[in-house]
Amino acid sequence: MEYKFRGKRINSDKWVYGWYVEDVGRACIKTPPTPDNKISWTHCVVPASVGMWTGLKDKKGVEIYEGDVLTFTNIEQSDSDLPISTYLDRGVIYFNDGCFRIDGDDNGQNQRQCVGWLIESAKHSDDFKNNVEVIGNTTDNPELLKE
Repeated sequence: MEYKFRGKRINSDKWVYGWYVEDVGRACIKTPPTPDNKISWTHCVVPASVGMWTGLKDKKGVEIYEGDVLTFTNIEQSDSDLPISTYLDRGVIYFNDGCFRIDGDDNGQNQRQCVGWLIESAKHSDDFKNNVEVIGNTTDNPELLKE
């Protein structure tokens, strides 16, 4: 897997992508060198906005990062006959204990769940690729966590 991070620049509303580095105690993203002049830039970012790429893309080809808010439709759970969407309609990606996990809302009942199996099984599942969509992130769209 390629290790890639994103973060929102401190001095603008732009997201930058690359490697996570700390510079004098500040969270920064160092962008890859540009093909034309081989220059790499280091941008200071809002620490809470930093997220690592999961290695996965949603149904529209959008890369999925830590902090992204996802929606689910008709995803089969490997150890159950119930589609995940029957008990989880959206969730937030986070990294914990060495793996990516999804913290989700149980169809408005506010029962938070961790369904960590989904990320690992998704790498081999067309079901995931065709039924998951990034609808925002916790930095730009905090209201998605309250809906």
